[in-house]
Amino acid sequence: MSGLTPDQAVTALREGLETYLATTGGYHDLATQMDAERDRVRALRRAIADRIEADIAILDALTPDVDLEDGHDVENVTLPMRGGCAA
Repeated sequence: MSGLTPDQAVTALREGLETYLATTGGYHDLATQMDAERDRVRALRRAIADRIEADIAILDALTPDVDLEDGHDVENVTLPMRGGCAA
């Protein structure tokens, strides 16, 4: 492990690639392209996190709170049946 943050690692990679491509005549605007990709990845991560939060909210609304703070497991809780679904 290098100890770099993800942003530092991407920056170091970008700088290395720019240096390499500049000496070999490769893509000249790599920094702009990598910034756009970084923004796309951040937007995707944000969308995934939002979806997970929404799914958790739906599950919380559909099930009773069985997150017992006193250390008892959910296996010890019996749920009444209503309309064919566990309430």
